[in-house]
Amino acid sequence: MATIINLRQTAPGQPAPSRAGLMQRLWLRFCGLVIEHRHRRELAALNEAILIDVGIVAGDLEFALSRPLWVPVDLAKLRDPKLRHSWNDLPASRLKAINTD
Repeated sequence: MATIINLRQTAPGQPAPSRAGLMQRLWLRFCGLVIEHRHRRELAALNEAILIDVGIVAGDLEFALSRPLWVPVDLAKLRDPKLRHSWNDLPASRLKAINTD
């Protein structure tokens, strides 16, 4: 007798997710990524004087903007010196580019 494998990650007794629900979640995720991209463009366009007024170091902003799009930029982290990144967090390719400048 063959065993049927349930690939729908649902709890027992819960209805299976519908295609409409899946499409809605995908659409909302896509819209969220578009908004995040717009925010990153606007942050990248700010000049250094405005960044200093807001309390953000340009290098930290550059680091935050180089992260993948699905990782949101956290402005609270950029403003708090205790939460800022260390050079160990930078990818090796970025460290090479910094050292050659």
